[in-house]
Amino acid sequence: MNNRPYLGPAVSCFLDYARALAAMLVVLLHARLHVFGDMSMIRAANSGTEIPVSALQAFTGFGHEAVMMFFVMSGYLIGGKILNEAEIRRGFWGRYYLDRMTRIWIVAIPAILLSVVFAYLSLSLFSASYNTRSSDCAPTVGTVLGNLLFLHKVVVPVVCSNGAYWSIANEVFYYFVFPLIFIALLASRPFLSKLICATLALALLAYATFEPFGEGSILLYFPAWLLGAALAQTGLGALKNKVMWGLTLGGAVLALAFYPSKVLIADYLVVYAFAAAIWFARDGLPVRVRPASWVISIGKRAAAFSYSLYLFHLPVMNLLRAVFTHALEMPLARGELSVENFWIFVAFVLIAYVASYFAFLLFESRTTALRDAIAGRFFSRG
Repeated sequence: MNNRPYLGPAVSCFLDYARALAAMLVVLLHARLHVFGDMSMIRAANSGTEIPVSALQAFTGFGHEAVMMFFVMSGYLIGGKILNEAEIRRGFWGRYYLDRMTRIWIVAIPAILLSVVFAYLSLSLFSASYNTRSSDCAPTVGTVLGNLLFLHKVVVPVVCSNGAYWSIANEVFYYFVFPLIFIALLASRPFLSKLICATLALALLAYATFEPFGEGSILLYFPAWLLGAALAQTGLGALKNKVMWGLTLGGAVLALAFYPSKVLIADYLVVYAFAAAIWFARDGLPVRVRPASWVISIGKRAAAFSYSLYLFHLPVMNLLRAVFTHALEMPLARGELSVENFWIFVAFVLIAYVASYFAFLLFESRTTALRDAIAGRFFSRG
């Protein structure tokens, strides 16, 4: 592997478009579940129209795979930042955790609270509170607090008013456990520091085992995140390089051994295919290939609010479904591939995008200002 920067122009542009695409795929899936229903419902209602049904599935059926892409990208960007740091200076870890938690919470807190407000508003006005699976979503205080502290899936269930939030538990776990593994196995640190970090890492890994194995499990997808990190490293020695790839490949084998399902196998096919695409964007293209400035600009704008889109679109769609069904007296003919349903589907997607962008302007766009304000109080300058 050569030593080209892991975030050169080509790979950065590719990742921007990948983030925007992945967020869109999640939105399309949830819009379809709200308006048309799941694929079994659609097939049952349209048994003689295989082409439209297959087209709809192809267009809206890759939301889960999109989350796999997010995990690889997260490992590449966040794990890669740690692995490529020339020297872990004093204060690095404090700033690292400040960066991660401000990035997560500035969107997660308002998104979860808004989803709860919409759920109870819908219950109050329409005696129904929708998500993609039910019409009686009523989040409890304990569940909401547990979700905001990232204890969902292990201690509490995922808040019913924002099902996409499941993956945030995975992300935050990876943010915390990877630095501990890095210090224990790869960093030059005193033995006692390594022992403490190894103990804490094992404690976190043991905590994650209390989540039942299945689609979306924290441990089952950790190797996907590690793969992104391993792909990003450019400065490790041969032995440390082998450790990273050993963790990645060994973790994937263990995941498939403990949970040998077709879903997980398909997920890891997506993971490794997407990792190969990142590698090609970074190391497979000639050095002279650089995206045009306007291509880079469009990608950055499209990707900028992908996180807000991911967490805000479902609360908006949940409320929209209640409004269409009860206030507008247009109950969705779920399962039917009608022109009316198609335009309702388009409306769901467009309104979710507009609302999420507005949320981005209110919250996510202020991440740097919030981070700098906190850092100014707790970290030395320079």
